[in-house]
Amino acid sequence: MKTVIMFNGPPGIGKDTLIDALGADAYMCRVSDIIKSGADEHYGLPEGTFHQWMADREMKDKKFYTDSESGVDKFLSPREMLIHYADNVVKPLEGETIFIERLADKAFAQTRYDEIILRDLGYSYEVAPFANEADKVIIIQLHHPDFNFNYDSREYVSSDLFNVKTYRIDVKRGDIPSTLSDIETTLRQEFRV
Repeated sequence: MKTVIMFNGPPGIGKDTLIDALGADAYMCRVSDIIKSGADEHYGLPEGTFHQWMADREMKDKKFYTDSESGVDKFLSPREMLIHYADNVVKPLEGETIFIERLADKAFAQTRYDEIILRDLGYSYEVAPFANEADKVIIIQLHHPDFNFNYDSREYVSSDLFNVKTYRIDVKRGDIPSTLSDIETTLRQEFRV
């Protein structure tokens, strides 16, 4: 069985920076990678376009016009385009858990790593597909007063499933080592249990 560590926090709070600094030897995954692949096709873009856009801090929140053929007729950023595609195109047809189920299947099918890190937990229903297969699930909520979910459909997540524990980490803006130390301390305590 495997342990899953899920990072949860608003856009821009530093999830990827902190996870990369953590340097964990784990299977890394994110729900948005599954969504990006389908969004390229939906919007008629070359494969990999959304991966490039979302890797660029300026581009991913830059608004530009999308045409009504893609189901959107207004100015949207690539981040907003992904949310529209996931929430208004795919989930109404295939159910709200389709992306997380695909991701969990892929993560648990790999055999190299005992730990799985989900980089972008955003909805409570995303916990169960991982908790159903894992020995332990640890949710790391990243908080800072300057960051919120106001323009995002995601939210802070916790769970009352028996094998899931949720921890709040207060991000110290501009102080990666201190925040990283708080995360490492939490994980060390959890893995001693």
